[in-house]
Amino acid sequence: MVALLEDVLPWLIAFFILDAVVQLRRGQVVFARTGLEQYKLLSSGLHLAGALPFGAALIAYELPFLPTREGVWVFDPDARHAPPVILADAVSFIPWASLGTVQAEAMAVKGGSRVLFRARSPRAARALAAELAVLQGVAEGSREAEIKRWLEARCDVEAARARWKRVRLPAFFAATFGTVEALVLFGAVPALAFLPGADVLGWERVFSLLALSHLYAITGAAWALARSGASAGDMTSALGTLLIFPPYAARAGIHALRDVLASFEPLAVAAVVLPRADFLRYARRELVRTDESREATRHLGLAPFWDARRNALKRLLVAAGTSEREVLAPPHSQEVAAWCPLCVTEYRAGFAKCSDCGVELVLHRPV
Repeated sequence: MVALLEDVLPWLIAFFILDAVVQLRRGQVVFARTGLEQYKLLSSGLHLAGALPFGAALIAYELPFLPTREGVWVFDPDARHAPPVILADAVSFIPWASLGTVQAEAMAVKGGSRVLFRARSPRAARALAAELAVLQGVAEGSREAEIKRWLEARCDVEAARARWKRVRLPAFFAATFGTVEALVLFGAVPALAFLPGADVLGWERVFSLLALSHLYAITGAAWALARSGASAGDMTSALGTLLIFPPYAARAGIHALRDVLASFEPLAVAAVVLPRADFLRYARRELVRTDESREATRHLGLAPFWDARRNALKRLLVAAGTSEREVLAPPHSQEVAAWCPLCVTEYRAGFAKCSDCGVELVLHRPV
């Protein structure tokens, strides 16, 4: 048994750690929590999300594609970073008639043979493909109204809150027993094998506790997935993986929560899980980004999309208990010469544009 553990345990630890590594592309964001701390927003790049007990990671998608009445504007699906402001050369146009059959293939959303967007999971890719297919299938005269409806559904804070409320208890249940499984798998079992005197615990008791925690962790994940509205196929796929690999089941709470709010705009998810100050800062970014992107892509015919998105965001702010005026309030500092309206970085005299965002600075005007 000891020799077997020496061979297998390093692999189990590696699987557990690798399962927590997230490489985010453009359009992918994660709201992550370490332990029982507050959620933080993670954008493009390499991250370790949800590796500690009771951690969590919620995936959302910002601007996966930009639909208009005539067609859809898409980004480079392999882009690693999201520009603060969407410029004309960052998107390419595909007429609806030339898009082909929209479908999900693994984690990619495809139009015909072309990859349009890469999601973090097959479940999310299928949902995004289904949404795009609906927009494609609408008559041209009704498409702008359908785009507005789609944006409003993605920005529906009340719906996001309701779903979050439904899954929190079962996800906590899954996380609790997943934590017990992790402690047994990476604590009790090695101690029993390698520490002198630890064998008094008995292999039977340890493996019984491991089996029970494994069963209850998977049960909690199934409960959470069912309450999130996951299909039978999605549940079978997710639970099958947890059933076979105990290191994955040790993070059952993470897997149960990963896609539950993926159908909502990241700002709607932020309204539900982020501290208020972080939400307001993120809301400012999205409002200013929308306005700046509208101006930068006006000649492409994208103004109606950005206008519809901004109206949806304004309704989102009201539902979140704030307003555009509060979100866009200037910094309190009275000593700066100018500041970036997007990231709120403060500048001394002599600067005209934000070095990070490329946005024109706002001059400070003393009251």
